[in-house]
Amino acid sequence: MSSNIALDYSKDMNPKFFEIRVKIIRKLIREYKPKKVLDIGCGTGIFLDNFHNEFASGTGIDSSIDMVNFANRNHKRENIKYVLAKDTPLHFDNNSFDLVFSMGTLEYVKDQKNHIDEALRVLRKNGILFLTTPTKIMNIYNIARIAGLAVARYWKINRYLSFDELEDIVVKDSADIIEHKVLFFNPSSIRLLDILFNTVSKVASGKLNKYLLGPQYIVVRKRS
Repeated sequence: MSSNIALDYSKDMNPKFFEIRVKIIRKLIREYKPKKVLDIGCGTGIFLDNFHNEFASGTGIDSSIDMVNFANRNHKRENIKYVLAKDTPLHFDNNSFDLVFSMGTLEYVKDQKNHIDEALRVLRKNGILFLTTPTKIMNIYNIARIAGLAVARYWKINRYLSFDELEDIVVKDSADIIEHKVLFFNPSSIRLLDILFNTVSKVASGKLNKYLLGPQYIVVRKRS
């Protein structure tokens, strides 16, 4: 394992999960046409870089200097800046952004409700928060961690939220949940497993979706 967490993160990223998130973000960008984008816990900067032609300006913040340095070396663009900063409080004015990402960050945060509140605070009216985080059932990572099979960053995880717990910490009087799903997909390169995963995903659609094993994503629109 590298001593640089950014290198480990870049190598460890599941390509299928990356492409699923890219597809969802692309749909959001086409629908809401954001001009200013914020990525909280931007990591290596790969997502902002991937969509740099789709917005006027992007800002990525991360609490790891390794991540920020990696982003500036590998994903630097004229309309994107990467800053060393924490998620709370966010050092931005109210109503500053049209779209906010928080992907794979919430599970590390101690005050998870405040994390979401801050993301909504810096959003403009009708702005969109796109957040991904593992479901509570993915505590299987704790087993991998004990066995020494989990990468270093999983050691610092604070708490996984269930599907319902995540919805409970979204302030309903100022925001609307547009979409919330568990992503049940085959993380491996074994194509035969795609049939199994796709079948289960179709059978467990609707109300049963929240009981599936996988990361969850939520799309929240700021009302006021």
